[in-house]
Amino acid sequence: MPVRQEGARLQAVLAAVSAQDCPELDQIVVALAPGDDLTERLVLAWAAEEPRAVVIANPEGIVSPGLNRALAASYQRYVVRVDGHCLVPPDLVSHLLATVRRTGATCAGPRLRTCGEGHVQRGIAAAMSSSLGVGGARFRTSTASDWVDTVAFGLYERGVLARLGGFRPELVRNQDDELNARVRRDGGRIYLDADVCVDYFPRDSLRGLGRQYYEYGYWRTVTARTCGDALRVRQLVPGLLVAGVAGGAVLAAVGLWQPLAAGLSLYALGLLALAGQSLRRTRRVLAAAVSPAAGAVMHLAYGAGLWRSLLRPSMLRPWPEALPPLPPLTSPQPLPLHAPPAVPEALGSLEALPVPGA
Repeated sequence: MPVRQEGARLQAVLAAVSAQDCPELDQIVVALAPGDDLTERLVLAWAAEEPRAVVIANPEGIVSPGLNRALAASYQRYVVRVDGHCLVPPDLVSHLLATVRRTGATCAGPRLRTCGEGHVQRGIAAAMSSSLGVGGARFRTSTASDWVDTVAFGLYERGVLARLGGFRPELVRNQDDELNARVRRDGGRIYLDADVCVDYFPRDSLRGLGRQYYEYGYWRTVTARTCGDALRVRQLVPGLLVAGVAGGAVLAAVGLWQPLAAGLSLYALGLLALAGQSLRRTRRVLAAAVSPAAGAVMHLAYGAGLWRSLLRPSMLRPWPEALPPLPPLTSPQPLPLHAPPAVPEALGSLEALPVPGA
């Protein structure tokens, strides 16, 4: 679990992780980023009471290196990737473990139920739970179990991740999608188990949402260009929207305003449909009123990030089809195979494990 600037909800998140009913779970590794006294206090207070806790430093504050450090510090056969924005049910680990054993999946993950507190976050959550907001991201929108391309918060066999090199440390976003693409290329299969559900709390402001989706679009394009994971149609649509708006604005500047007006009218109808879905989902008028703005922010920010990535001078140079494979993930400081390691008294006493491939 990588954590960074999580806020007061982290206490409930950590309590939910500790409440897992799986008897095979005897290690919980938290990669703690610097710069947030509240997060650090909450993590260390929790670790002092949780005998299975292992707290390691993640000095870059970036998810991928933190996850790789956590993997290097782990010794269990199976690992589950979670983060500080989600509340997991008590049967998450046991349920996913049973699913992997039943289906033979390389990875199994839950569906996400995006939640919110206050009308802005609820409106954002409603937009992120709709196919009109996020396209065909099935782990966000589907209620049916099936084989899929990717999941969030999946359970993997640690040996598979170690052999594949863990998470690609160059990526600030889209780490899970890129990893799951490598899992599929390696012959693995990914299963969405809709019978287990994780509550995910999104950004609570439109500004924060826009920043997040700009980074999603930017790094998803980097992943497509350098890691051999092609963009899907649903991920291209925001880029086409931004290009259409820009092209329409140019035409409107020379007096041809009809294409822009027609395109924006059709898009507004889509956003109204999103508001209707949100009203049915939340039963809250203010949240439903926010959801079209949230949808527009997500689409335009993602599309802007996509184009910014494509038009970078470095991105215009020839790129290889894929980056070299990551070296196998190993731990230079093997942990005991039976008793969980002792919880440190202070984070400052820990030595950060190196990030493979960094």
